[in-house]
Amino acid sequence: MAFVDLEKAFDRVPRKVIWWALRKLGVDVRLVQGMYANARSQVRVGDGYSEEFEVKVGVHQGSVLSPLLFIVVLEALSREFRSGVPWEDLYADDLVIIAESLEECVSRLLTWKEGMEEKGLRVNARKTKIMICGNNLDLLQNSGEFPCAVCCTGVGSNSIFCKGCKKWVHKKCSGLKRLTKDSDFQCSRCQGTARPIDGRPQSEVQVGSDKLDVVASFCYLGDMLSAAGGCDLATTTRVKTAWKKFKELLPVLLSRHLSYKTRGHVYSTCVRSAMLHASETWPLTKTNLQRLQRNDRAMIYKVLLRDLIQ
Repeated sequence: MAFVDLEKAFDRVPRKVIWWALRKLGVDVRLVQGMYANARSQVRVGDGYSEEFEVKVGVHQGSVLSPLLFIVVLEALSREFRSGVPWEDLYADDLVIIAESLEECVSRLLTWKEGMEEKGLRVNARKTKIMICGNNLDLLQNSGEFPCAVCCTGVGSNSIFCKGCKKWVHKKCSGLKRLTKDSDFQCSRCQGTARPIDGRPQSEVQVGSDKLDVVASFCYLGDMLSAAGGCDLATTTRVKTAWKKFKELLPVLLSRHLSYKTRGHVYSTCVRSAMLHASETWPLTKTNLQRLQRNDRAMIYKVLLRDLIQ
């Protein structure tokens, strides 16, 4: 997956490209052109304002029409090379490119990059990230008194000693059909054939002239996505966000001048909604559900217990 960030997306769109995109989609551009004719801005400096200057590029800041115009531009310029859902997910200026292999992902990203740069848009390579998803991509961590040199979990009696790294290796990780007292045995990690400890083949990916970082997680539209899959990271992050919001609203939630109904409405609207943001997309497990319920009850009990004590 490639999470593409456009550099100053709304500020860089050339006006000529906006008119071209509207015409391509069959929209009469005269009304929109009238809104942008002789557009001028000022900068507030202290208590005063700077001299007026003309703005000749980008869409209007703060205008409700601006996001729609930007979407129109991306819709028009991507018609010739996009693959569509589910391989490309586009929400405003947030683009995600999905592929079944890293090579295919890089190829699609280059196609989008070249297509957008032809129309004056620019991809921010520093903020664009690659996430490699799949099985066995979780971080390997040592466990047990004698961690296996290959899988890092603790070994028992059914193991063999590696002369290279001086560590014990599970029979299942050794590649041997039967264990022997071979003093020259070398594990797959010493031979360079074991998967990396962090599960990812590389930390950077070359895309054209740019190097993009490979990440294990990414926050997309407010929801945390993990390369290992599942929603453990998402639920943990949302719980932390809910507690932060709960602490901000604690004076209101503990106020005895407000009824339980009012405080409950504030809690449901501001705290619980923060915890459940994007929850309709989560593949919840029993553990995830218990984590959400446990923290939800803890915050409610904190409010009720304070009232009981007083």
